[in-house]
Amino acid sequence: MNRLIILLLVFLTGGMAFTASAQGIQDFLYLKDPVQQETFLSVGLNRMRVSNPAAPSPENHNLAAFNLYLDLRHYRLEKGQMSLHYANPLVTDLILLLSETIDNPNSILRAEGSSLSSGPIGWLNLGWNLSGPGAAQPLLGFHHNDYFLGSTYVYDSVPGQGRISHEPQGYYFSAGPLLGLRAAAGSFALVELRGLYGLSYWRATSLSYAEENDAYPKPHWLHVQADVLTKWGIFGSIQYHGMLNRGDLPNATRRIDAVLGFQVML
Repeated sequence: MNRLIILLLVFLTGGMAFTASAQGIQDFLYLKDPVQQETFLSVGLNRMRVSNPAAPSPENHNLAAFNLYLDLRHYRLEKGQMSLHYANPLVTDLILLLSETIDNPNSILRAEGSSLSSGPIGWLNLGWNLSGPGAAQPLLGFHHNDYFLGSTYVYDSVPGQGRISHEPQGYYFSAGPLLGLRAAAGSFALVELRGLYGLSYWRATSLSYAEENDAYPKPHWLHVQADVLTKWGIFGSIQYHGMLNRGDLPNATRRIDAVLGFQVML
């Protein structure tokens, strides 16, 4: 947990460093157009990695793949205005799963490993500007996310156990606060940093094959994200999604997305 907090502080401190020589956010132009009140579709190539270092055999819980990335953003820059960011990784994760199944039909069978993705509703972030569009602009808001979480373990040391999926697992709904910072890196780029802490308030369903225990504490979630949009429309994003296990069973599933792509003004 301490490492995650340090990571968030590094992102926020790094964003503040941009402001020392930055122009105003309102001076940033996307392909010579202002971004105020504009909506963008982000399309990119994503290097996605899901791991679970708490698993008995963590080397079997390390999934890395290239994937399509999509999200939707709406920029509003004046003080008190709300900006929006929406993503639904489940859509592109299902495309990846389908392509892998076509190449290898046996890949759809249950195997040892961990998974973390959004649900069908997706990840919605809303942030209100605490100041006007100067060199830096802090954001405060909230988010609402849904998550599919599952891990399957093989305990060789316990005869007859075979494959086991225990808590935490299932389809969760989560909400919580958002803290962010927007800054202009001169006229070259617009930088956004966000940190989110989510509290699971409902598990809609469990995995059909899991050892379900409703008394097990629902997980919390940490999401740290850094985005850079350049004046040419090229953007990059680093995203960390971590499940914070509040019980005593081994699970520390996390997901990292590294994205490079283009933002299209709608």
